[in-house]
Amino acid sequence: MIRLILYQFNYSKKILFGTIPLLLVSSVLVGTSLIGIHSASKNAITAIQLFQMLIFFGGLTLFFIVSNIIQFLIDIFKKEYQLWSTLGANHSHISLLISGQLFITSFITSVIGTLLSFAVINKYYTFLQSLTSSHELPDLTIRFDIKTVVFSAFVVPVIVAFSAYLSLIHISEPTRRRGISYAVFCLKK
Repeated sequence: MIRLILYQFNYSKKILFGTIPLLLVSSVLVGTSLIGIHSASKNAITAIQLFQMLIFFGGLTLFFIVSNIIQFLIDIFKKEYQLWSTLGANHSHISLLISGQLFITSFITSVIGTLLSFAVINKYYTFLQSLTSSHELPDLTIRFDIKTVVFSAFVVPVIVAFSAYLSLIHISEPTRRRGISYAVFCLKK
């Protein structure tokens, strides 16, 4: 299945890369949050809540926006999914295929976004300090930690793949009762 996902990703990567702006913003938000939480955990405990707020609302929003991306991709790739269904793929296979492709796309973007978050975090925290007094938000030293960077690079792809899989399983749920193939269901939408 992994080779099939890679093959299909290579075939449709130009269209999948259209999701990069959304995924890049999400990964910068998540990277900024996680790196900020890690850096603030030692000397600026009050700042942790500001970074937690970013990751909570960013992750929640991403989970809901991915369902719109899924619908958009289904509309674009209707013929390919019909072909996969004809070749014997069921709704679980097609769901794994799409979520795997989105995982690859979001992982590539998330690595870039995590690296960009190092440039954003100082400006974000300086802006927050300008809104409050310095004793409420003390100076923050950004620390590089490989575990935080790796975790940050995987958060967005996991959320995207999980929500894509759940969205596709949910969309194809009515097809089980009627015996209609998943691709025909997609064509009717």
